[in-house]
Amino acid sequence: MNDPGLDEPIQHTSNGVEQDRKNELDFQKEDEQAFLNPRYQILYDQGIRWWFASTAFPLLAVRPT
Repeated sequence: MNDPGLDEPIQHTSNGVEQDRKNELDFQKEDEQAFLNPRYQILYDQGIRWWFASTAFPLLAVRPT
């Protein structure tokens, strides 16, 4: 059963959802390619080192006596 006047809003919403899904898939592909890029791996390693230096060392330095 079709309600008069709802075809256009439904079609507009459907097109928006399909476009959002396509954009999400494109973003996932770009993200996967960036992860495979060696430059990304270097940045990831630097982030791990930064986290370790900024979090683990202070936690280890503060020991209860």
